[in-house]
Amino acid sequence: MHMKKVVLIVFAVFALAFSSKAQDTFAPKFSVEVFGGAGYMTSNSWNISSFKHILPNASVNVAYSVKPWLGLRASLSGPTGNFPKGTEAVNFTYLQLGVDAVLDICNIFGYSDTRFLNPYVFLGAGANYRFAVENSTGYFGPAVRAGAGLDFRLSPSVKLALELQDNGLNNRFNTLDDNEYYGGDFLHWKRPFKWDDVFAALIGLKFDL
Repeated sequence: MHMKKVVLIVFAVFALAFSSKAQDTFAPKFSVEVFGGAGYMTSNSWNISSFKHILPNASVNVAYSVKPWLGLRASLSGPTGNFPKGTEAVNFTYLQLGVDAVLDICNIFGYSDTRFLNPYVFLGAGANYRFAVENSTGYFGPAVRAGAGLDFRLSPSVKLALELQDNGLNNRFNTLDDNEYYGGDFLHWKRPFKWDDVFAALIGLKFDL
């Protein structure tokens, strides 16, 4: 009788172990991500604290998990930026195509598909097109992307995500050729080259396919 109990307990332990292992077995997969939020464009030609330059920002991403800790994603983002004209801000439309490498920090130390909170960082590159505005023609230029985020597991196939981005863009993106200082009178740091940034704070959903 006691031997039967021992066998049953051992069988139950093995069944639980294999069940947990199967649950946490990594398999590459695609996902679709939809984000929305606010973006802020920097420039030497306006006060860095101006709220006129906070505008809607959104992106749609297609991601692929290569390893438990490494993912790749392609993003299409935009749609609105602006540049100063006197004391006013003139809006324009743009689209940016980006490709990112995404590093899942927790999964470096051990994969789990049931973990509630997963922080991540990413680094990537992109290309953007600003549509013609006023007397300026359209402009096509490069972008460098970096950021960090948090994934919150809502279900086995859905995550809620919070993400902060910095998109470094060629200085001509907002139609202006600024001076050689970053931050104007606020920072007044000598710039090694000329660029603008679009910072974005986003919230979104990720759907595993």
